[in-house]
Amino acid sequence: CSPSETITPVKVSDCETNYDSSASWTTTLKYVLSAAFLSVSVLEFSLWFPFVLPGLTSAAAKTYIPAFFVYDDEHTKFDNTPWTYNTDYLLTIVMSILAIQCILARSDNDQKNQRSLRLRLYSASLLICYAISTLAGAWAHQHFLSVESLNTSRFRMFWFVCVGNVSFASCYMGLIGREVQRHFGVSG
Repeated sequence: CSPSETITPVKVSDCETNYDSSASWTTTLKYVLSAAFLSVSVLEFSLWFPFVLPGLTSAAAKTYIPAFFVYDDEHTKFDNTPWTYNTDYLLTIVMSILAIQCILARSDNDQKNQRSLRLRLYSASLLICYAISTLAGAWAHQHFLSVESLNTSRFRMFWFVCVGNVSFASCYMGLIGREVQRHFGVSG
């Protein structure tokens, strides 16, 4: 960090410390803009890449058809069979049980419990994101049975919950990696 990016503590009394927030706003803004740029770049790359793979361009043209929430009978294939939504419900149950086990896992050593708390909570949060995602997906696959129903705002809401939680789970993956590195000294 450069001196303008560091947060400088200012001692107010023996019990209080205030922080200069102007530097943290600059840093936060840099991170937000970097994340936005990276997101748009990844999106553009993912829309371009399948169509330039040698020998696979015809498969990409048949598979990656932009819908933009306007589905039609000709191009829409939405699997609403019991195999799909029951598998999603089962995954919801498994992810929920594993999240609870992460939270409840304990050692006889209080120091180890304290040190592992963040890792356990981040792991549980990752699993909860996946549980919410698979629950929303299961419900959508079970109840949206027609192409017309896929064009509703209700379906869009379930789609955002499903895909949004999968996307947000990557934050917890990063936090878990940071905790593993911090506790086990894995050099990177």
